[in-house]
Amino acid sequence: MNTTGALPRLSIPGDPVLARPVVPTGTIKLDDLALNAMTDFMQATPITVNGDTPIDETLQYMIHAGVRLLFVTGRDSRLIGLITSNDIQGEKPIRRMQAIECMDRTCSRREILVRDIMTPVASWEALDYGVVRRATVAHVVATFKAVGRRHLLVVERPAQSGQCIVRGLFSASWLERGLGLSIDAMCVASSFADIEKALAHPHGEGD
Repeated sequence: MNTTGALPRLSIPGDPVLARPVVPTGTIKLDDLALNAMTDFMQATPITVNGDTPIDETLQYMIHAGVRLLFVTGRDSRLIGLITSNDIQGEKPIRRMQAIECMDRTCSRREILVRDIMTPVASWEALDYGVVRRATVAHVVATFKAVGRRHLLVVERPAQSGQCIVRGLFSASWLERGLGLSIDAMCVASSFADIEKALAHPHGEGD
């Protein structure tokens, strides 16, 4: 290869797709460091959506991007909330259409915007990055079971600035693929040893 010249270019064949991280089944273990299972926003830029975007358009955006959670920004690009695919596909849109704002007229799903059903920043619950650094995947699994959600935010407050930074995210789906077992299936486990036993004998194996 020429050591100083321009790199060769090529045309794009067919229909290209975006690269996505693949988590081979069984590559994550419960005693691994929790950071090994966290999406670190210092290395991967989080995906955002404007709060004025219609929810069904946002769902299509999620599908194409291969994600189930988006951070929501306001008109000034300030972080104002988050929204998940479960929010859009669940009961929140129905409750919105039954809200007081819709009592005097007929509301349609097409009118519902992300900001109408998002979880605002003030309602977030998050894990502290300093604690996560010392935790294991087993701690994260236990937390998912305790809170009953599919995503866990991780925040950091650097001493030099004092400003709260959303540092990362745990995804239950990502974790389940890596462990090779659903978190729901692990709900019967009462101890770390029971979870390990469940992993050694996944439900449905040999059926």
